[in-house]
Amino acid sequence: MNGRGDRPHGYRIAVDERGAILPLLALVIVVLLAFAAFAVDLGAAWGERTQDQSAADAAVMAAALQYLHDEDSPSSAETITIVMDYVSRNLADPPTLAEWQSCVDDDKPDGNYAPLTDDQDPVNTYDCISLRQESDAPTRLRVRIPTRAVTTSFASIIGIETIEVSASAIAEIAYSDSARILPFSLPLNPGTEECLGVPPN
Repeated sequence: MNGRGDRPHGYRIAVDERGAILPLLALVIVVLLAFAAFAVDLGAAWGERTQDQSAADAAVMAAALQYLHDEDSPSSAETITIVMDYVSRNLADPPTLAEWQSCVDDDKPDGNYAPLTDDQDPVNTYDCISLRQESDAPTRLRVRIPTRAVTTSFASIIGIETIEVSASAIAEIAYSDSARILPFSLPLNPGTEECLGVPPN
């Protein structure tokens, strides 16, 4: 007897810890995949969102410019055509006509923004191409790009198959005697350009 029960001196209880690292390794892999999803998938969604914003900016300014050049204001059909044309110029995979017609703009700011209706086809109303015309406020044109679905890669592992993005822009249509220089221009007619910051007399 050594005063410590029946165990001989120096005896140690052996514990088999083989395989204990596997749950920890699995957890680390999940965390790394989550970070990869943030880096890759959110980066792709942000890139698509940036392109959408550029397309919305170009489209709304081109349509607003047409208002400044057309003394009687362009028809709704002309405005719709201009918006769709500039969006298609700036996106590799532009929205289809059906996507434009089914697009719903739930984020309109305060003010009476009325969806434009195609004069040549009154059945079709475009909620994501809207105009605000009020007597006590400047005319404003709003364009919202139909929602785009960006297919994910890493995030699909955790059940997120797509990330939806969109963008919108508003142009105020007003004549001004003061010239304002903008950092870019848009083609008014094929082969020509006109600065957006200087409206006609």
